[in-house]
Formats: sequence, structure tokens, C-alpha cells
Amino acid sequence: MPFGYMGQILRVDLDTEAIEKETLPDEVYRKYIGGRGIAARILYDELPAGLDPLDGKNEVIYMTGPYTGVTAPASARYEVCTLSPQTGFFGAANGGGFFGPTLKRAGFDGVILRGKAKNPVYLWVNEGEGELRNAEKLWGQDTFKTEDLIREELNNDRIRVSCIGPAGEKLVNFAAVMCDRGRAAARAGAGAVLGSKKLKAIACFGKKQVKLAHQEKFREVATRFNKQFMKNAIFQYLKLYGSAGTMSLQFLMGDVPVKNWTQSTFDGMEKIGGHGMYKTILVRDKACQGCVISCKRSVRVDKGKYKLEENPISGPELETVCALGTNIMLDNIYALAKANDLCNRYGLDTISLGNVIAFAMECYEKGLITREELDGIDLKWGDPDAIIACIKLIANREKIGDLLAQGTRKASQKIEGSEHFSVDVKGLEVAMHDPRSNQLLGIHYASNPYGGRHSAATEAIITGMASLPSPDLDFLAEPNVHVLDRLSPFGKAKPIITMQDRGAMFDAAGLCTWLVSMRVPPTHFLPAFLTLITGWKMSYRKIFLKTGERIINLIQAFNIKHGATMKDYTLPHRLLKEPHVDGGSKGHVVYLKPMLREYFKLRDWDWETAKPNKEKLVELGLEKIADDLWH
Repeated sequence: MPFGYMGQILRVDLDTEAIEKETLPDEVYRKYIGGRGIAARILYDELPAGLDPLDGKNEVIYMTGPYTGVTAPASARYEVCTLSPQTGFFGAANGGGFFGPTLKRAGFDGVILRGKAKNPVYLWVNEGEGELRNAEKLWGQDTFKTEDLIREELNNDRIRVSCIGPAGEKLVNFAAVMCDRGRAAARAGAGAVLGSKKLKAIACFGKKQVKLAHQEKFREVATRFNKQFMKNAIFQYLKLYGSAGTMSLQFLMGDVPVKNWTQSTFDGMEKIGGHGMYKTILVRDKACQGCVISCKRSVRVDKGKYKLEENPISGPELETVCALGTNIMLDNIYALAKANDLCNRYGLDTISLGNVIAFAMECYEKGLITREELDGIDLKWGDPDAIIACIKLIANREKIGDLLAQGTRKASQKIEGSEHFSVDVKGLEVAMHDPRSNQLLGIHYASNPYGGRHSAATEAIITGMASLPSPDLDFLAEPNVHVLDRLSPFGKAKPIITMQDRGAMFDAAGLCTWLVSMRVPPTHFLPAFLTLITGWKMSYRKIFLKTGERIINLIQAFNIKHGATMKDYTLPHRLLKEPHVDGGSKGHVVYLKPMLREYFKLRDWDWETAKPNKEKLVELGLEKIADDLWH
């Protein structure tokens, strides 16, 4: 067993209730590291082509990385991977908090779930053993109550629980997986797949320690970088205002979507952003396990129309503030906190949900759906009560909420005249960063194998910000004049490939992207961190970046196996054909075609089929996959 790992995977067959411990070869750990890397290899090998994501043969894989659970900043991440019901391709949701480290302390690097239970169950992982338990009394409960009931049943308040809410049970396509009373592994609809399997939750507890190759040296280095974090200006800003504190800078760029991506300025931004939250509902900051960054918000709304069920509780982060704020023109911070709390309890991806509500509002405004179809809701832009009612309609799949629960792409295919209102890539609603303001994001959204996901290349957002006149951010930019020109399509393919490869490695290792964003430690030092953990020599370019490239190509091959073609590598009409009408990117669209051609050439992917070329796959040690794709 290599250092940094527990050396076991728990495999659960929900059809037969069989539970087995599985040991992966050391070679698998070295080639794919962990997280989505190992999960992608397993899913590629085990899922047949043409599979319906809600078929019992689909698998949901929870997977940690070697960095998960070590005593260091930004070390709490884990991945939930599956064949996505939103895209039909590879889906990965990234989560934080305490669940991932606790799963490792319980003795496992990951859990593989397959089949469908006859009745609702949850998985209890305790000190190296797994057990399926009856979850009948949990079915129908929200995610907070589910955590409480499991801890009560098992008589242990130190248990960590990852679970779905009613949205997952009802197979809402963008249902999230939740833990720690408001932390989400949200994207790609893994919650719906768990709901189809009648798997309500995974609860885990353990006291095992992650053994490192160079324990003392790692502790020394981690302590040093903790001190640097504490002095870092961006860290201090995040701790004070949270991720939503960056909104004012993003608005200067035209980065934040407003009114279903038709505008980029919004007078109510200051009321709901990090500064507005700080002045009104913020109680304190909160951290994932072992992290000093503390970017999570804890908020209080204990009176009035939008009083929360319990206080204080998890508050909205940047993506939620934009999705359920600016993009639907809501400027009431109290209603926004209530909407966020409802999403956490139902188990909903707020990015997709905000896009769905914005889509529905535009349809309603233009007479394509009626008030009767909305169960009497007068779905006007920015109306707090209408928004909260719409969330409930979607989560419970009532009236037109049943259609909206399928996401914007599928809804737009059934509501005549709404085709251009859906802002999605490959079926996954685009995250809250408008690529018309940043061409790096444009090529990223179109080319990456996950769809409209920003966090697979967070550096693209940071680099876009660095192009603005702000001395505090100058050090974040790539040393490339074309990269710094955020509105030009030239020279963008090469840096986004590097960012995507790095992002794949960060997620595989269990690193948080905020570590990347602050560049403390410098990106080139991260392989040395992994060397101290695993004992493996890991050069930056030959191993670190090459492993990220291998993971990206593996996931691309997975998507090809499941039907991806060149038509899936594009952007929605609104981003390609409708220029910004205001703000810092007025007059611009995404200039995709030249960037995409350069990207495919540099990736060594076939322009006609989107397949990675055989020689590239062989170079990356993916010989079997090369034979599969090019037989």
C-alpha cells in the first residue's frame, strides 16, 4: 500500500447487498492518483456504452486523494463520480467539509456503489467495515434531519454523513449530494443517481491515521505555508468576506450573469455580495477540516418573513449568490439566505437551479409558460416569494416543476420558442462566470469533458481578474501577454490546456482550488507536497502535468464511448451570438472557433470525431483505450 492512501476500496452491490473490500494495484494509484482519476478509470472499464444514467448498472463512486485528510490547508476534498443524468457523459461533483477525511479515517480511499436496493437503505462505514442499514424512516427527510436521525440511531455525534434530500429521491436531474449541514458535492446530478438506487446516505466514522512517507518534513512545510496563508492578502479578504466578496471585481469584467445571461450589470449587487452579507446576516466564517482559509459563511436570519429553520446555518457562497441572486435579479439578502437553505435541505445544485429559474422567468415573461402551469406563481424577475415557491415546485416535481427538474436543455426542447434561453454545455448549466468577459473561460467551457463547469480550471477566472488594473492580483497572471488580454481569442488554447491538466491533478489529489487561486504555495511546489505524502518522485512537467493530461484524455475517451461527438464541443447560442449589452465586456461574444481548432491541435484530438488520437493515448499509457477507440 502506498503512503497517503488507506489501500482499500469498499465495493457495494445494492442488488444483492454484497459488500466487498477491494485492493487496487499500486500502479493504479500512481497512474491516476485518486479522486476523479481513479474513478474515471473504474467507470470506463465497468460501464457499458449506451447505458441510461438511472439504470442500476450505473455506478456512483466516492473517491478521495492522497492529500485528503492530511494535516494541511485545503486538504478536505473528495469526488463523487458517475455517468451524469444531465449530460449522459462523465460527471464529477467535488465536495469539502469533513466527510472525505472521515471516510479515509474509516479505512477506505473510496466507495463504489452499483445496483438498486429494493427498499431505501444507507451505508454505514465504521472502522474498516461496511454495513447496509434500513433507511425507510429517512426517506422523505431533508438532508439536515437525515444527518440527525443517523447520528441518533448509531449513538455517535462524531459520525459524518453524505446524503441526498427529497430532490434526489424524486430524481431531479440536478440533485446534489450534501454533507455537514450545507456543504455540497453538487454538479452533474449524482444525487439523482443515488436516488434511483434508493441509497439515502453514507455514514462514516473511524480513527485510522493517514500514513505519510515523510511525516515530520510534511508537517514542517505545512506549518510554514499556513503562516504564509495567514499573511496573504487574498486569504484575509476571503476570510472576511467569503467567496462572494470577489463579486465587485467580477462585475467590472462583466463576469457575473444577470437576467438569464442577457445583462452584466445589476444595481442590487452590493446588497447580496460578500460585503452586503458581512453587514447584515454574517455570524462567522467556517472552515473545512484542517484548513485555515475558512471561506465558508455561517449566517443568521432569526426573524421576519424569511426566518431560517435553525440559526446560525450555512450561508450562500459566490456561485449561489449569483445563481439565485443576480441571474434572477433577486437583491434581498434575507430571501437569498432562505433560498440557499431550502436548496441545502432539498439537496439541489444551486448553479443549475438558478439557471433553471432564470430560464423559466424568461419563458414566463415572453408568454411561453403560463401562471396556471406554475401553480399560480407570478414568476417575475427578482420576486422573493415567487422564487422560493418555484424552488419548492421544482424540488417536488409539481406542475411544470416536473419538466424544469430535467434541466434547461431538456425543458427548452419541449417549450417551443425557448431554445436560445438555455445556457448549458453538454446539458450541464453553465457556472456563474460569463465567458464573454474572459475568452479563456470560453474555450474551457466548450472543450472540457464535464460541460459548463468552472472549477475544473479555476485559474482561468483568476487570470481573467488579473487582467484588470489591480496590483494585488498582478502575481496571479500567467506570464503570457495574450493570456492577459481577456477579450482576445489569441493564445488561449495552450494556457487553458495547462490549467485543465493542473485542475485534474488538484482534484485527483484531493486539493482545494482555493490553494491554486492564492498560489501559496506556488503551483510548481505542489508536486513536492505530494512527494512528501507518497514518497514518489514527482516532477512538475513530466509527472504532475502529464498525469493530469492522462486523466483528461481518459475522461474524453469515456465520453466518446458514451456517444460524444464534435457537436458536443460548442457553446450555447446566447454566448456565441448575443454580445454583452453593458458592463466591462460590452459588445463581446465568445470567439470560439479559432480557439477550439488550436485546442484540438495541441491536445492531439481528432477534429472530425473528437477522439484523442491513438498515438497520444499510447504516449499516456492508455494502450487499451487506444485500441478501443481506434479498432
